[in-house]
Amino acid sequence: MQDLFLYLWENRERVDFKKSLESYLYQACRFNALIYLRNEHRHEKCYEKIKLLSTEASTDASCETEIRELNRIIDESIRLLPDRCRQIFNLSRSRGLSYYEIAAQLGISVSAVDNQVNIAIKKIKQHIGSCYAEIFIASFLLNKL
Repeated sequence: MQDLFLYLWENRERVDFKKSLESYLYQACRFNALIYLRNEHRHEKCYEKIKLLSTEASTDASCETEIRELNRIIDESIRLLPDRCRQIFNLSRSRGLSYYEIAAQLGISVSAVDNQVNIAIKKIKQHIGSCYAEIFIASFLLNKL
């Protein structure tokens, strides 16, 4: 309401009061109230977005932790592979060589490379599964305490 009177005072030469001052004040107050409510609604939406983003940020932090843990488990499972299998798998995945390039470099057949990569993937999946089963059981038991 004070903003309205301040506006009227500052713009007294431009505002036309020849019509009813009462209806002008009523409409101006109504208009200002609607603007206020609209802005309050926007602030509430902004607050909800900030709250959601902060929740997502904490979720992202836990996801990052899970990703780091999964990467650690994958690295561990790769280290547990037999030497030749680990070498072929690393050439394929880490260095991005094709099966043909690996076969030529190591002097073995393409099917041998394919078999070794498949064995590596199978063993890595098994290791990840067993580790995640232990992690799941541990977290389940901790949440029950």
